[in-house]
Amino acid sequence: AGSFAAFEPLHRRQVHHFALQFRPLLAAEGLMDPPRQRLALACSQEFQARSADHASPSALQEAVAETLRRMGLELLTDWVEPETGYSLDIKLLHSNTVVEVDGPSHFVLSARAPLGPTAAKRRHIAAAGYALVVVPYWEWDALPLRAAQLPEHRAPALLRAREQYMLQKLAEVGE
Repeated sequence: AGSFAAFEPLHRRQVHHFALQFRPLLAAEGLMDPPRQRLALACSQEFQARSADHASPSALQEAVAETLRRMGLELLTDWVEPETGYSLDIKLLHSNTVVEVDGPSHFVLSARAPLGPTAAKRRHIAAAGYALVVVPYWEWDALPLRAAQLPEHRAPALLRAREQYMLQKLAEVGE
């Protein structure tokens, strides 16, 4: 377990996912001796570095963040959660709530079911104690047309619809 430098970056990230999934069992069974703890730390650091390097907000994520700001909420975007190492789209300050804005690449399109990595991320974030709000692209897109495409007199209706949608999503997790 001490020769983790020989692991390729991809393999270190996979070990990190394994450790996240089985952390309670590993700890309960006394399987996290110092060499394994060092391996877990190195793998976690690799995962966090990749998360930070690959964070790039989409237009959808920016629209959701702007809606939350308009609602008076303070937030961080592309926040790397320290325990899991995941880059989270939006973290509400003064709260344990995070918002993941998921576009088409997160889903099996025909079924609108989350892909494996997205489902694993959701499980790991929930296990870390966060209230998770998921904003799937098709729900956001079902709101009235984008403000830029609306006549000026209709733009406030879109903004209200977005705020109502986010209020509902936040209420579902007790926020």
